Amino acid sequence: MKSAPTLENQKLITCFLPKGKGVEIVAKLNEEKKLFSTNFASGRGRGMAKAVGFGEWMEVDILYVVVEQSQAEEIFDFIFDIAGIDRPNGGLMIQGKLTAATPFALPDF
Repeated sequence: MKSAPTLENQKLITCFLPKGKGVEIVAKLNEEKKLFSTNFASGRGRGMAKAVGFGEWMEVDILYVVVEQSQAEEIFDFIFDIAGIDRPNGGLMIQGKLTAATPFALPDF
């Protein structure tokens, strides 16, 4: 039996993506990696789509993915590749310790 996840053995991957990319990445994580511990929101950012001057803001998707520490590098690389982070205006990703989270499970249907 697999032990329950704890904060000590999990990582948080946070991505700032061009608007509209969040849903696509969540779907691919679900389909290809069977990950359900994702969430995303929209916000405003600067400098992802073009050179910006004072006051130029744009909408971005902010993706949060909680993964076991043993999977963190694999999932980080997967998101990096499918999101196109290495392309101009592709976004930004960071990974760090998970400091707090509320576990949830989807019901069986």
